[in-house]
Amino acid sequence: METIVIVGASLAGTRAAQTLRAEGYDGRIILVGEESEMPYDRPPLSKQFLLGDWAREDIALLTPKEVESLKLEFRLGVRATGLDREHKRLLLGVDGDLSYDGLIITTGARPRSLSGLDPHQEGVHVIRTMGDAQRLAEGLRNGQTLGIIGGGFLGSEVASAARRMGVAVTMLERDPEPMAAILGTRVGRVLADIQRQHGVDVRTESMVRKVVVGSVKGVPSVQVINDDETRLEFDNVLLSIGAVPNTEWLADSDVLIDNGVVCDDKLFVSDSIVTAGDVARINHPLQGFQRRIEHWTNAVQLGEVAAANLLAGRRKARSFRSVPYVWSDQFGSRIEIIGSPRGDDRVELLGSEAKDNKRLFVYFRDGAPSALVGINARSWMLGVRRRITDVAELNLAFVENLEKEISDNQAAA
Repeated sequence: METIVIVGASLAGTRAAQTLRAEGYDGRIILVGEESEMPYDRPPLSKQFLLGDWAREDIALLTPKEVESLKLEFRLGVRATGLDREHKRLLLGVDGDLSYDGLIITTGARPRSLSGLDPHQEGVHVIRTMGDAQRLAEGLRNGQTLGIIGGGFLGSEVASAARRMGVAVTMLERDPEPMAAILGTRVGRVLADIQRQHGVDVRTESMVRKVVVGSVKGVPSVQVINDDETRLEFDNVLLSIGAVPNTEWLADSDVLIDNGVVCDDKLFVSDSIVTAGDVARINHPLQGFQRRIEHWTNAVQLGEVAAANLLAGRRKARSFRSVPYVWSDQFGSRIEIIGSPRGDDRVELLGSEAKDNKRLFVYFRDGAPSALVGINARSWMLGVRRRITDVAELNLAFVENLEKEISDNQAAA
């Protein structure tokens, strides 16, 4: 292959480019990115960058020296408009087309909005880009109240930052507890308690029907209207209700799209196309069904495997079998997930309640472990991650040994 084009110049795309060089590929690598910025890390946008603790250079994924040494070419501020698979051309509209021998699709996802609502009008916010975070930071500096629609990790991290800035925060969550659909009500209640202990007004089973932008006595305000006609006024509102994969540009291609770019377990879309990151919908062996995993570690691992497999070819490529790992920092607490929990899984606490709020939960589905969730349990979770590198290793024997270790450690403390 003389030229590999990576469409999507963020984390997964950057890791794919680095892996291509590490695997010995010496052809052209062209990264196409819709944003005009060079690749940067997104998790700090809702934390350190939002607070002003970190600057642009602190979240850069590549230094100028790395770009030069890796011999990477960038087409930034350019949006893919289509794909001609027959002639192996990436269509870029007025910006011209690019021919490729291999293509890596890493176009990611964008924040979901409410029907009919412009998420970029005054007082309304989402977080995906650096510009989004800068705009929200300005809104928080000038406002006193923030409404967060959605109680997931992103919304909870922004709540943590906003409270540190002295902003009053109300979180509106449609489920009985935050993240109940993924973590169940037991662990969701723990997460809600963390928020409430730091002054967040968490309102569960709150179904938002509409958001209206207006003004009160000449001052811009945002009104949130629930299904029960409850009306709440805020200076700023953050939408944190999930993400939509960026696949519209593939609509006229014959690439299979189903809530993401559908690929096999080796990340191939076709012999010359692979996919990775938030846009990839993979049939993961731990989950037993196809889904996207929208988290940092997954983007890194998928980017690396996709690039290596593209070079190896379909016959020699390896299946993606890494255990999903997710983390979130909220109000000084670290929440970590290893595996793929669901809200209807059976949940058990390993060991006993620790005085320092250090807890480790195990999730079971059909009698087998599906996930481990740690709260302020960094040392335990680090040990687990070191020992589990393949989905097959998350089994009953492993959980039984882990429970004994935790119980012994707690007894000796």
